[in-house]
Amino acid sequence: MRNVTLTKTLRDQVKGATSETDRIRALLVLGTWLAGADPRAAGAVADEGLAAARGSDDPALLATAMRVHAQAWLHTLGPRATYEELCDARARSLGLADTVGVAWCDHFIGVALEYLGDPGGATVHLERALSGFVHTEELSGQSWALSALGDNQFLVDRLDEALALLERARTLAEESNDRLGEGIALVHLGEVHGKIGVRAAGLGRGAQARSAFAASLRSLRRAYEGAMQSGDVAREPVALATQVLPLCWLGRYNEAIIVAEHGLRLAGALDLDYRSVSALHYAGMAYLATGAVGQAITHLQRALALHEQWDLTYDMVEVLRLLVQAHELSGDLTAALAMHKRLLEAELRLRDRVGDREDQIAVARFEAERRSEVSEEAGARLHRLSRVNRRLAGERRAMERLAHTDALTGLANRRHFDAALTRLLVQAELTKENVSLILLDLDFFKQINDSYSHVVGDHVLAAVAAELARHCRASDLAARVGGEEFAVLLPGISAEGAATIAERLRGWISELDLTQFAEGLRITVSAGVASAAGGESTVLIAAADRALYQAKTQGRDQVCIAQAVPVDG
Repeated sequence: MRNVTLTKTLRDQVKGATSETDRIRALLVLGTWLAGADPRAAGAVADEGLAAARGSDDPALLATAMRVHAQAWLHTLGPRATYEELCDARARSLGLADTVGVAWCDHFIGVALEYLGDPGGATVHLERALSGFVHTEELSGQSWALSALGDNQFLVDRLDEALALLERARTLAEESNDRLGEGIALVHLGEVHGKIGVRAAGLGRGAQARSAFAASLRSLRRAYEGAMQSGDVAREPVALATQVLPLCWLGRYNEAIIVAEHGLRLAGALDLDYRSVSALHYAGMAYLATGAVGQAITHLQRALALHEQWDLTYDMVEVLRLLVQAHELSGDLTAALAMHKRLLEAELRLRDRVGDREDQIAVARFEAERRSEVSEEAGARLHRLSRVNRRLAGERRAMERLAHTDALTGLANRRHFDAALTRLLVQAELTKENVSLILLDLDFFKQINDSYSHVVGDHVLAAVAAELARHCRASDLAARVGGEEFAVLLPGISAEGAATIAERLRGWISELDLTQFAEGLRITVSAGVASAAGGESTVLIAAADRALYQAKTQGRDQVCIAQAVPVDG
């Protein structure tokens, strides 16, 4: 059952306002919510709020009303119809020294420019928005800006960067209790995990692909459930439809059809092109996977027409690929050839756009700085902005590190470890050099927590992590992969060499002075070693884990080596 309490509550606040100013403010809050959650209803509310604000003597209210009005119509009238109003609202907010208002205008200007094919201008405005939100500690705004920047990284296949930005966006949305922001981040995360799964499947990495598709489904289902609970009807169809990709790759075709049809019904009820196109795209994918070629072609042709209307080249390429397959399966080779020609043209446009993107961003940044130097005051603003941007760049790097770092120990986390191991094994197959893995588990660690406290246990984990990091080469990777379990990746090292290193690590850890944390405290580790020149990461991990288990069962505080790991698993 959809929870529409928030929309009803906001409408009640409009009705219950005791002054015209309070009524206008309540209208703008309602319009902001509906712009993201239900654009069908947002336009009328934003129109009413703008008309009322024009009749007031409050310039701040008018600036906010103009921004909300443009935001409400952005996805219905399109970016061209709302861009000028957003720029006007930004200028008014800037004149009022409303940093948060300027940041929100920059955010939506950035979104509009991305749709209009200006990635340079989009990036400049989104980075300005993020800078303003960070400066004012506006967590919700940071989440929205990071989601937009993460989506832009996704469009150019920078999946690791996209993942880090979107995970941070989701966390900030949760912290600020921003249901809309959380839904946006979760949908984008679902798309990124899905793309990672497709890429892994193409490389023959079945386990990694399945893991990515499962993560995609988790994110998308959370997004759908959250949308249902909050009344975010605009998010529901895309959170449903996007599940089709991982479901099809996992072979769950009947479920994919059910989800696709439900997404189509929800999108049709919304009557919004930008939601319908996604539902049509994925419904076509589902029908094609089940052999219903005629239905697939019908849906994909409609999706293609909408993509062309919005000039969404990235999505157009995906739809054209499916149409080529569908026409080939139907036996209509003439139509398949025509679609293939259009696909090649679209791929060339996409390649050119991606190739030019960094240059356009650099030029846009330069032009923004040059315009800011027109006056001494503008130069001062540029200096302040540069300082903020440098700090922001550091914070973004820190966010990316956090996304790959274990908070307690500072080592790589499990996600970073999994990605690094997969990458190293691919390189190993190409170079014919071994990758060795050491799994280390602290002996009787539970007794330390039970006897001394979890605080002391945390100190022990940090001390062991520091010892591992101290003895790693620059090319090695030390990670915390479980509660008291650590891993060390050693590229270019044989099993025998890794066993020697593991034995040294075992000795050094056993000699750690831990008495500063508790009298008489000492720790030992057991280690398992495995090595391979390629193959599945799960096979190498399982081999090292068996060796670790052997070390445990033989009395602990020792190193065991796994049997040779075949490349084919």
